[in-house]
Amino acid sequence: MRALRFALLLAASCSSVSTSYDFDPDADFTRLSSYSWWSDSKGKPESSADEAGSPLVLERIRRATDGHLAAAGYKRVSSNPDFLVVARTGSRDRTRVTSTPARYGGYGPYGYRYWDDGGRVDVYQYEEGSLVLDIVDAKTNKLLWHGVAKAVVPEGRKPEEITKLVNEAVAALLKDFPPTRK
Repeated sequence: MRALRFALLLAASCSSVSTSYDFDPDADFTRLSSYSWWSDSKGKPESSADEAGSPLVLERIRRATDGHLAAAGYKRVSSNPDFLVVARTGSRDRTRVTSTPARYGGYGPYGYRYWDDGGRVDVYQYEEGSLVLDIVDAKTNKLLWHGVAKAVVPEGRKPEEITKLVNEAVAALLKDFPPTRK
């Protein structure tokens, strides 16, 4: 079981962040140049962590998001932003079951042969973390863009591992912002 956990954690550390996003097809993303975090603009914290989350993780998310948005040319402002950023985190325990069917024999040169190796069922239990980033029009409060990143959260995580995972998740998410039209 320990070897299976190690293999699962090793796979998780190899950039196994999956993402999805959606956006308002009528939104004009070219007019966006400045942003603020929802709580900075509205005076109430809108970014939140669930019971398994941490304000420290949310601060890492803010730093990573600020860095990526700045690199993309967006400027963080304290008043009159074009858009607001909202971050949410969550986690849940997941179980993955895989099975290998039993093998049965067939006809050979010496007649019918039969064997059964019994098959195998493997059960993997892990924690899946999710990060949601929403981009909201600051003037209308209309949702413009919604992105979700999911990844396996390593057991016994250290601060450096959390920072690395957050950075990977934010980078994977924001590579699709702003959306391009085809």
